[in-house]
Amino acid sequence: MFNTLAENVKRIRVETWKAINTTLVQEALDHKIEKGRQIRIDTTGVESMIHHPTDSRLIWDCVRVATRLMVGCREAFPHVTWSFANHTRRAKRRAFKIANTSKASVRTAAYRDLLKVGQPGLEDGRQVRTQLTLLAGLAWEDQTLAEALQRDLDAVLALFPRILEQCRRRGIDGESVPAEEKVVSIFEPHTDILVKGQREPQFGHKICLTGGTSNLILDCILERGNPADTSLFVPALTNTRDVLGHVPERVATDGGFFSQANADEAEALGVQAMDFGGKRKNTLTHHVVSARIQRLLRRFRAGIEGVISATKRAYGLDRCTWRGWDGFQRYVWSAIVAWNLQVLARHLVG
Repeated sequence: MFNTLAENVKRIRVETWKAINTTLVQEALDHKIEKGRQIRIDTTGVESMIHHPTDSRLIWDCVRVATRLMVGCREAFPHVTWSFANHTRRAKRRAFKIANTSKASVRTAAYRDLLKVGQPGLEDGRQVRTQLTLLAGLAWEDQTLAEALQRDLDAVLALFPRILEQCRRRGIDGESVPAEEKVVSIFEPHTDILVKGQREPQFGHKICLTGGTSNLILDCILERGNPADTSLFVPALTNTRDVLGHVPERVATDGGFFSQANADEAEALGVQAMDFGGKRKNTLTHHVVSARIQRLLRRFRAGIEGVISATKRAYGLDRCTWRGWDGFQRYVWSAIVAWNLQVLARHLVG
């Protein structure tokens, strides 16, 4: 029963989750729980369901997954002659040696050997994949199995060359590979590298949350890559306007969203007062009604930190457990809807 419910919840589309959340916000507006006059905006990272990525571990992942699929081909179709070698154990040993050595010379030698292991694994995988496409006269069940194995092999083989090249550039040549060119997982290849200040990098996606005075999450923006907060400010305002039916009078956020262009655009949309977390520059003073309102907005903005913390601790928004980019979006929105249902219920009960 529970498994069936969970599987069907995963099937709900992103658009449906957004529509459900908009309905909840409208319900809050109708009951005067949320007035929509004042909002606060902040970003946070949600991790993907992957292990900490290292180049050596990624090659090991490619070798073991490709080998597992090739073994599956041999077991499913024993009448076919499959020619491939199993280098999983050797790849594992080299990956562990790289992870546990402190000598650069030993690490470089292990990287070279690991690349020697990975290249034959890639070639074997390509050969087996070609053999799968040549299979003919199969029963319906066997044909379906062959197509499934081919899809899984394609997914690994598409990333395998990039990971080998990435490992060679970083481990052998000592190059710095740009974040947008890196592969951090063969299981969740959509995963981005999120770097913010001096914090440890996160591996997942950045989300931008807009909250109201009721603690409801009014809207959420999910972005690929690691966009600057300044680029999310205006979209967050316009999305919230679409949800509420009007532009909020006051906006509170932190200094990461600050730019004169954002302040001007917000004023053009109809925002009467705003605070960017202490970013009081001469060019911004005419956007603030008074020092008192700015102080109130700064205090109000701090509340979004508590909302983010609660959704991460109690509603699983710290780490996505659903597969794929589409699954990631559905997971985030399901957590937001669950949070908003709880907040709305508490207000209605009193």
